[in-house]
Amino acid sequence: MRELTLPLFFLVYHLVYRLRKFNPIIASLIPTYNPYSAYCKKLNKSFIFRPLTNQFKKMKKLLLLTTLFLAFACSKDDGDDNSSEPQTFLEKYDGTSWRDDDTEILTLIDGPYFYNFVDMWNDVPECVKLKEGVQTIDEAQVEVTITKNEPDEMIVEIKLDGILQQRSSLTVNGETLTDRATYFDEDGSSSDETYIWTKTSASYSDYCN
Repeated sequence: MRELTLPLFFLVYHLVYRLRKFNPIIASLIPTYNPYSAYCKKLNKSFIFRPLTNQFKKMKKLLLLTTLFLAFACSKDDGDDNSSEPQTFLEKYDGTSWRDDDTEILTLIDGPYFYNFVDMWNDVPECVKLKEGVQTIDEAQVEVTITKNEPDEMIVEIKLDGILQQRSSLTVNGETLTDRATYFDEDGSSSDETYIWTKTSASYSDYCN
């Protein structure tokens, strides 16, 4: 009986609404009461609409989670795009050469022999190649360690026969490479020197094998 009452109720209201709309006299006799609106307000407070309300809340949460997931995925993709950028000083300046004065050239290589130095002060170029670890240079045991290798700075320590002799910090600003070196003496004292290198098209390989 309840299922038949609801459609009949709305049918009667629809007919009354049409009479009020097209007949001004009837419109003045029928009060401007909207039973449909009142009935819906009553239903909205009942348990009938609660499942729909709960479902709507769940949909809002689902949409929010989806939006957050997409935002995270996009930010992750952006981060992946930056992975192609140089991550170390040697990667950033791989293959670049720098001139200290008219006779000295330094070439940086992102490889085993990363520090390639040539001095041409006489007719025979003096070539020195440094790599990490221990190597023999002029019958001396030279140990080289890269303690920092970040895009904006590289720090290198050099030990001679196990004793720390030099620590150099290399930075680049435009066409200039700055080498801030600290030299350590046997008595525990130290001294600082700064060398300025200018970018050049010449390289270590032009003079040394």
